[in-house]
Amino acid sequence: MIGVSCYSLFFRGAIVVRVWLLVSMCICLAGSFGVYSTFGDTSKLSEEERGRGRLVELRAEIARHDDLYYRKAAPEISDADYDALKRELHRLEELYPDLQDGLLIVDEIGDDRSGVRGEFRHFAPMLSLEKAYTEEALLSFYDRVLSQLTFEELDCLVEPKVDGMAISVLYERGEFVRAVSRGNGRVGEDVSENVLRIEGLPRRLETESPPERVELRGEVYVSFEGFRRLNEARVAAGEEPFAHPRSLAAGSLKLDDPEVVSERSLSIVFFGYGAFEPVEEAPETQSGFYGLAQSWGIPVLEELRKTRGTEALLAAVREMEERRVLYPFPMDGAVVKIDRADVQRELGLGTSAPRWAMAYKFAEKRVETRLLGIRIQVGRTGLLTPVAELEEIRLGGSSIRRASLHNGGVIERMDLRIGDVVYLERAGEVIPNVVGVNLAKRKSSSTKYVFPDLCPSCGYAAELDEGRVERYCRSSTCPAQAQRKIEHFASSRAVGIEGIGPAKIADLMDAGLVETVADLYLLEVPDLVQAGVGSEAVARKLVSEISGSRAASLWRVLFGLGIPEVGVSRSKKLAAAYGDLAAFARASALDFSPGGRAAEVGFGPVAREAVLAYLSLDENRELIGRLVELGLGARSEVMDTRSEVAGTIFVFTGALEGLSRKEAMALVEAAGAETRSAVSSACDFLVVGKEPGAKLQKARELGVEVIGLEKFRRLLGL
Repeated sequence: MIGVSCYSLFFRGAIVVRVWLLVSMCICLAGSFGVYSTFGDTSKLSEEERGRGRLVELRAEIARHDDLYYRKAAPEISDADYDALKRELHRLEELYPDLQDGLLIVDEIGDDRSGVRGEFRHFAPMLSLEKAYTEEALLSFYDRVLSQLTFEELDCLVEPKVDGMAISVLYERGEFVRAVSRGNGRVGEDVSENVLRIEGLPRRLETESPPERVELRGEVYVSFEGFRRLNEARVAAGEEPFAHPRSLAAGSLKLDDPEVVSERSLSIVFFGYGAFEPVEEAPETQSGFYGLAQSWGIPVLEELRKTRGTEALLAAVREMEERRVLYPFPMDGAVVKIDRADVQRELGLGTSAPRWAMAYKFAEKRVETRLLGIRIQVGRTGLLTPVAELEEIRLGGSSIRRASLHNGGVIERMDLRIGDVVYLERAGEVIPNVVGVNLAKRKSSSTKYVFPDLCPSCGYAAELDEGRVERYCRSSTCPAQAQRKIEHFASSRAVGIEGIGPAKIADLMDAGLVETVADLYLLEVPDLVQAGVGSEAVARKLVSEISGSRAASLWRVLFGLGIPEVGVSRSKKLAAAYGDLAAFARASALDFSPGGRAAEVGFGPVAREAVLAYLSLDENRELIGRLVELGLGARSEVMDTRSEVAGTIFVFTGALEGLSRKEAMALVEAAGAETRSAVSSACDFLVVGKEPGAKLQKARELGVEVIGLEKFRRLLGL
């Protein structure tokens, strides 16, 4: 298989530009000739002219939403609203078949290719799924399929529909070859390097007789636990939380730095296949595929329902909808598949979806509440984030009083106004999102919201970068930014000072005791008591915690500094390259050149320039100098790549006597090995403590070596 040439990539990028130009020209020309005008009087137009105008409008709108959903992973409307636009388009196309010449063609499947990565053709088409939003539509699908066959009833398999990014992983003779996105269903984008960073995906199938070639079809997703953990860390760092697990998964697969992908808590699951060679060895049923894939060590869907007849089918999808909140991953429906592979082949494929499967989409949980106000939050980087203050409402078992509006562009797009009755949904069952306005309930006295031009914390100008919708406060003395930076530095992912949260930091700043993170290390017990952070005992404990954080590893200090583009993985690389904080403070552009001290860290131009730009500011070098004087950043904990376990993977279960989980993981990392949260065939050791969980049984099934604490210590030379 030969990838698409550089010329093809360039050509594709040019096509994207031309498509958007065509969209704009279509709308402008239609308006010029009186065929379509949003603002003009359309009452004098003929029905055909209005139909063509609406066709132009719909295709432009759908093309825009396709770009937002597939390429930018930033959808603005729900799947149901998008599908409603598609249905309206199809109705008009059937009604006016002669009015479509010269109009923009809308791809039925969408296209997630960016035009900047290598591309590969799928051996078998990777199509979408036909969707049903009602039980009547689902039963209509069942009856339609049954009418084409000679059976009285159909055996179906009902699967949870994971809400992530579709992926196709190719194995040849059992060896991983590549991972490709759906693309346009025929050609996808190469995301192999990022997919290989996902836990649980084997590089080799666990079988002595693998197929010559198999395309495994599945979904990359972020679990609710992973999503929550990532967002907690971002909020603690004063950063905007991710909006939706699906967008996070899709956006992460498109990143240029696989090290950052490793930090995104991605998971992968498979539920089908494309090409399977030799064909005679392919599974005879969909349920048989699951058994085969599981024997290969491939992560697959586990909660499946095999049904026969319509009553059992409806019962299965209803049960999945009721249990929706119990699943550990985002799901937006149930997928119904005809179980027998020979029947699937007989029914065949449509232009955009197989004729033997249907996605039954669950209704979004949507409520109405009133927008009482919009508060502007200032993040660690100066990003101004609008937050909706809402009339308290129950949604998904929780009381909601606020929701992020992300940026001024969201407010402008929805024309949100104080006092509006707004629609609220939970993104992926996790994050409350304002998704629209009930215009019928808008007060006539409402006024358009104007995003503030000044930072609410320091009064500095809020800058809007060209071509962007986010506003930033660039002031180096902004109190809100200073507080978020201290919160980030003290967080568990950085130097880990327990007992000092946002409220205590605000009290210390208000008392004039703290301006930067370095000031924390000058605090004494009387200072804390006087500032009202607690009793003398509380103050002593906090001073002890702050003092203890001097021993934090260098990478934690570097991460705590909040250098743009430098996350945990890059902080560890910088720590390994420089050894101590004082050496890092002297970093220069020459260090990143071939043969330089940091040449091996593998930073791209964006990350490299971000580090150098940070160090070019006098206040940052001064801060690092103070931290060095205070004794921070002396421990680099460079990994020992010569140890017996270097390059191996450890998982832990149960309580480890005399050793915290965090300490055990640090020991593994220092020995040049890795830790994972879940057992898979890629793991080398499962370390078992008291009261182990389900990981123990999983390890035994997969043949992963199970060891106790004594052997763990021996392996690490302790």
